[in-house]
Amino acid sequence: MSHASRYDNCRLVTLQKGMVCRCNVRSQAALQTSSRPASLRSAAVRAEARTVAPADRAEVVRRPDERALTVSELQQIYSGRTWVWSEGGGYFDPSGAFYAAVGNSPTSAFLARGRWTAGSQGELCFQALWNGQVGKNAEKTCFYHKVANGNILQKRGEDGEWYVFRNARARPKDEFRKIVLGNRISDKMSDIRSKYLYGIIM
Repeated sequence: MSHASRYDNCRLVTLQKGMVCRCNVRSQAALQTSSRPASLRSAAVRAEARTVAPADRAEVVRRPDERALTVSELQQIYSGRTWVWSEGGGYFDPSGAFYAAVGNSPTSAFLARGRWTAGSQGELCFQALWNGQVGKNAEKTCFYHKVANGNILQKRGEDGEWYVFRNARARPKDEFRKIVLGNRISDKMSDIRSKYLYGIIM
């Protein structure tokens, strides 16, 4: 199921390359829904979390000052905050619970519930069950983060391309700015549930 990173960036991940939710750094790419049940939400969470095929591509050359973000740094960025995507978003509850809501039509609307974790290799992962009218799918999506030359870089999955997540001197279009304090998807979840997913228990 594509959703995210669809994750502007996220069209729910699973909201970059046709995954569950993809996130589009440049303009919060619209959620793309897979035509096959097997990858229902990969288009969504990939979408926003398709994450992000940002405008600023980062060099793959290893620099002396490069290092992965620590678990503590990742928690400071994501815990208690919502990653806003073009058609919804994902909330990283301090308890470790993860919730997401994306889509604006019967075939693109999905609700997700699961868990999120931060790892020592700079990875921020969320594993959730995505529910929609077209079906349901369990997805795990990971974003990696590192510091290089004063910038924080991010990529979706181990094989993804690095892009600037936050510039050393913050810019208005930094993907980082789409991660906002508090749960901002409660209304979206209620709207999707009442319009498209009535009767579905999560």
